[in-house]
Amino acid sequence: MTTLTSLNYTPVEAPTRKAHKYTKPERQCWRTPNTPAQPVLQLVARSLDGGEIGLDPCADDARTVPAHNHITFAQNCLVANWHYPGAPQGAFINPPFDQPHLYLARAVETLHRNNIQEAIALLKIGTLSDQKTGALIKAHASAVCCWGAGKAGRMAFVDCDGYAVSGADFDTCSVYFGKSPGRFMQVFDQWGLVAKIQG
Repeated sequence: MTTLTSLNYTPVEAPTRKAHKYTKPERQCWRTPNTPAQPVLQLVARSLDGGEIGLDPCADDARTVPAHNHITFAQNCLVANWHYPGAPQGAFINPPFDQPHLYLARAVETLHRNNIQEAIALLKIGTLSDQKTGALIKAHASAVCCWGAGKAGRMAFVDCDGYAVSGADFDTCSVYFGKSPGRFMQVFDQWGLVAKIQG
């Protein structure tokens, strides 16, 4: 288990390189940015109770999200146990772009079992209107931030090699599941359009 003092949410610039054409599998594993211009992981941590990410259930092999616990893709969070006693009970989920509803359904199930207390999912904005994912969000989520909305621009992910991507060709949103939507909305307000979800 990671110790509290070893977690670092300080935004840092990701290195850049010459333009690179990404394959679909490479785009599936883009990492969440945490740069001065887009301090996403810092915002997530501030939005969760205690200011720490307890679990990253969609972790890359390098475990780049500063969380107390990680479940890598090889460990498969769809079947792995999300319960880590003694750790903060907030999860951050950046699922593969294909079939995100499977990961949200697992998060909702885990919330209902009280294995986690809250979660923030980073998703393509189109998932809000997707039949499967949108239904889960409408029924179980508490708040949403449509990233950018004229304020921060489209999210600039980090690729699987650790290099900054110039900018995604799609819009994103962060969806909050839990009992403190006000805190989430306050933290994310200056970075996009925030709204409470009435289930």
